[in-house]
Amino acid sequence: MKPVGEIKTILTLDYFTIETEFIVIDKVYKSRSIIGLPILKELKLIKNVDLIATKHNNELNQNKFVEMNLDVFEGVGCFPDVCSLKLKEGIIPKASIARRVPIKIKDKLKLKLEELVKKNIITPMDEPSEWVNNLVVVQKPDSSLRICLDPKELNNCLVREQYPVPTLEEITPKLINKKYYSVLDLRDGYYHIKLDEKSSKYCTFSTPFGNFRFLRLAFGLSVAPELFMKQNEKYLGDIEGVNYLF
Repeated sequence: MKPVGEIKTILTLDYFTIETEFIVIDKVYKSRSIIGLPILKELKLIKNVDLIATKHNNELNQNKFVEMNLDVFEGVGCFPDVCSLKLKEGIIPKASIARRVPIKIKDKLKLKLEELVKKNIITPMDEPSEWVNNLVVVQKPDSSLRICLDPKELNNCLVREQYPVPTLEEITPKLINKKYYSVLDLRDGYYHIKLDEKSSKYCTFSTPFGNFRFLRLAFGLSVAPELFMKQNEKYLGDIEGVNYLF
């Protein structure tokens, strides 16, 4: 594309008239003439929006809000109900052989297990268990660990409720024409659901430091999203405008 000259001309749009220059090129294109940003502004086709940054004020308000409601922002929350995992009939329990844990994360894993015991998320399993699942250790971007089950055999035996979990495509239309938006993260969401003792024993897992069982709903269970969604709907579903995405 090679310019061969310039031409001055008058542009009129509604009540606005301006004199401007166009650059002429040496080839003919099917596209129309291109108008730049300065001309668009002069013809009032676009407007500048003055934006006042309020990030600092929002942070102050957020901190104040958290301080006023520390009881719901500290520790791990918990729904009132105790959930039960249901197994299909005629199931034979399976105890998986323990996997080795990389040496470089072994110390971190021990600390994480101790932390979860203190928070009553897991507890040591001091008796024989018919169900023993493998452990999956996920290292998050901040280098902390997430403890998950790899309950392949258990998942095949669980009865699912088939409770609907909304997708982003289903939620997006509900957000149209709203004035205010807010996002709350239910941290470690599945841990907000207690398991009854029988279900807890299904969620036994092996580690280099002995066997443990989950007292709360474990990450990795095939039924976890449905049970979690059901509890959210039960206790938050009557709040207008609330949507769930996980």
